[in-house]
Amino acid sequence: MSQALTQPAPLRLRAADTHDLLVLGSCIQDSLVPVVGMDFNLADHAFTLLLNRFMWEADPEESSDTPHYYRTHSGLRFSHVQKVHYQNMDFKNATLTLNLLALKREADGIHLLFSQGAALRLDITQIEAHLFDLEDPWLTPSLPDHFLKEKIQESVHP
Repeated sequence: MSQALTQPAPLRLRAADTHDLLVLGSCIQDSLVPVVGMDFNLADHAFTLLLNRFMWEADPEESSDTPHYYRTHSGLRFSHVQKVHYQNMDFKNATLTLNLLALKREADGIHLLFSQGAALRLDITQIEAHLFDLEDPWLTPSLPDHFLKEKIQESVHP
């Protein structure tokens, strides 16, 4: 008899200070973010992103010899945004998806750092962000590996 998979509960988080942003950042690290899923609404002073979020908070399922992890689609909204600065983002490439590496609060705003040297900075008047999972999670055998590039180099140049 196989054991039924227990899906993790959806996240609903609010960040109102720098400490909250650290927690939020740890939850969204390694999210896959399509550039077409980013939007700055100047009238509402809001910046939103759609995320394919790796669920770091969920225990892997051990239903076979290979553990399976969880991903889910999530929304991330920053309020009180006055301006958005972009670096190395090709918004004309509708298929471009970036890996979200880090979320940081700096003196000049909130920074989101992505793969391929892409980044954005949000000029804000106060910290207010909301993360919310949008649908049921799904299983994936892939675990993000931050040391993959180093492992490849070591195997090529021992």
